Amino acid sequence: FSKTFLTNSEVDEVLTKCEKYCVLDHEFGYAMTKKEIKERAKNLSKFILNDKISNIFLLNNEIKLSILKVIPRIKKKIIVSGWPRYDLKKKDFENIYSKSIRQIKKEYSNFFLFSSDFGILSEEELGKLEKYYKLNGWAKKNINKETNINNKRLITFQLFKKIIFEYEKLNNVPKLIIRPHPSENQKVWSKINKTLTKTKIILEQEIESWILSSNGLIHNGCSSTIEGLNFQKKVFYLNIPGGYLRNS
Repeated sequence: FSKTFLTNSEVDEVLTKCEKYCVLDHEFGYAMTKKEIKERAKNLSKFILNDKISNIFLLNNEIKLSILKVIPRIKKKIIVSGWPRYDLKKKDFENIYSKSIRQIKKEYSNFFLFSSDFGILSEEELGKLEKYYKLNGWAKKNINKETNINNKRLITFQLFKKIIFEYEKLNNVPKLIIRPHPSENQKVWSKINKTLTKTKIILEQEIESWILSSNGLIHNGCSSTIEGLNFQKKVFYLNIPGGYLRNS
């Protein structure tokens, strides 16, 4: 059961040990517009069309219809199932996280949580991603578009660093905890963390406990927004002047 579409050789390897190969792609969710869903489906079409996929699980019918406009052949494989990620992240299930919430509140008391989703934290990562798009057969137009967005996201991260260092100098402001996205370069965050005194950068436990323990969630386009809203917390979008504004 994969969180994304594997290459053909990876699927063959999986099927030497498993009876079936199924996918619930981690990007086909609320964080994407209809246009973005169609573009992702087109870019990954050679992997999505792999005959060895047994089933493709999707969040809702709207996403299903968007994908089928691009790849109608997979209609019989699709199961609209919802996502456990969102089904379990409602106010009704808050008690699941009660133990970790107590630990966090005991150690950090009152704070606002910034959930990072810059994605690109260095020039080196830009080059690696461009190579990845080419290797996976993306259209040149889409590679150029994605590279342009990645450049903007890197600039946004660089601007954010300046904001945090300025925030550190202020008095009588709320305590801030930054949670890096798990896929981001943790070495970069660790280096920044060493220079901060009041603001904390922490990647521990699942994000739900941190959202529930906080006074509110601040984000820059992260899908944790949906979780914050489901948990009925205050949610804020950080619009950085000169940075990338994610419409989603």
